[in-house]
Amino acid sequence: MRKNTLALLVLSSALAGFSSSAIAEDGHNSTADREVMVFGKFRLLKNGAETQLGTGFFSNVASLRLYRADDQEEFTVRVGDNGEFARALTPGDYYVMNISFKYRGETVRPETNFMFNVSDDGQPNYVGTMTLAAKFSNGYHGSKGSFERFLVSNDCASECERRLAELGLENKVAVTSLPQWQQQVAYNR
Repeated sequence: MRKNTLALLVLSSALAGFSSSAIAEDGHNSTADREVMVFGKFRLLKNGAETQLGTGFFSNVASLRLYRADDQEEFTVRVGDNGEFARALTPGDYYVMNISFKYRGETVRPETNFMFNVSDDGQPNYVGTMTLAAKFSNGYHGSKGSFERFLVSNDCASECERRLAELGLENKVAVTSLPQWQQQVAYNR
């Protein structure tokens, strides 16, 4: 009797779980329905010269690490050819924790204090062109590097129409959500 009751309880719990997940998939409140395409560009200047970014043989691989404080989620956004990136994200505040790239085979991850907001109006969000200027030198003891500045520019007038078409969003209008520099970023893991 006890085994039958336990089996019935497990079966009813499983059915309830399946039916609630099916309802969540059909409802308008699911995470996938709320996702918004976020896109922009990253430029890396090493010793004043622009570095080719992407996945080609002579390109430099780069990525952005994002953190959403609402639910303590972390995301990695890969930078593609010409430094362009795009990813579907749910609305909310996102911190750009660091931007990583390679220098002489080693991964460099300068931390940032940028924060941007993904709007909940369903329109694609343009986060601008983020430029990192770095200075590197090589010597007897290896490489030394320093980061001179981060710049964020709004190039939407010349970039957004083309990028929206490439992303299959020709009939959409991009919302500009330029990252803002924060004095202090604190988060709990």
